Amino acid sequence: MSVRFGDKLRAAIEGRQSDLILWIAPESTRLPLPIQVYDEPLLPLGKALINATRDLVCGYMFELPHYLAYGAAGAIALERTIHYADRDLIKILHGGFALPTYSKLWDETSLPVDAITVVGDSMLTGVKPNRAIFLLAEEAILDLRVGMGQLQTTARTLRFHDPEQGIIAVRAESDSVVYSGLGDNFAQVLRIYLERQREQFTG
Repeated sequence: MSVRFGDKLRAAIEGRQSDLILWIAPESTRLPLPIQVYDEPLLPLGKALINATRDLVCGYMFELPHYLAYGAAGAIALERTIHYADRDLIKILHGGFALPTYSKLWDETSLPVDAITVVGDSMLTGVKPNRAIFLLAEEAILDLRVGMGQLQTTARTLRFHDPEQGIIAVRAESDSVVYSGLGDNFAQVLRIYLERQREQFTG
C-alpha cells in the first residue's frame, strides 16, 4: 500500500529535522569546476548535490525545462537523478503544467516523483493520495523570475494542505544556492549554507 503524500512529507521533515527542499536547475554556464570535466555533466551534478545534502533536506525539486534543454541526455539524467535521491525524501517536478495531460508523468513507467507544480486551479482534481500538486499563483510565477530568467536567491515557501494534518510548509531553496560555490569545495559551501538555514527549523 502506497504512503499518503502528507504522511511521507511529514516523515521526511521529521526524519531530517529540516523543512528545506533543494531546487536543482542545471545550467551549463554555471557548473562547478569538478563537474565541468564530464562530457554529460547533469547526472554527476545531481549525484554530487544529493550526496552533499541528503541529510540536510527533506526533498528535492527538479526544474524540468533546464533538464530538457539538454535534449535526450537531459531527460535521461533527470530520471536517473530522481531515482538516485533517497526514497524517503520528497521529489517534486517543477514544470508549471497547464494541461491535465501532466498526469501521464505519474504513470508507473514514468518519472517517480511525489509532486509537481501546475498553473490553474482546474488542475487540482483527481490527484491520488500518494501524490500532490503545488499550484503556482500568477503573482508567484512572476516572482520566480527576475532579469533574464534567473531564479531568485531567496527561498520560496510551498504549502501543502493535508486533510488530516492541516498545512505543511516547506522552503524551496533556489538554484542560486546550488551555485554559490563553484570551486572544488562547492559541496562544502552548499552544506554550510543549508546547515545555517536548517537552524531556523530546529531552533
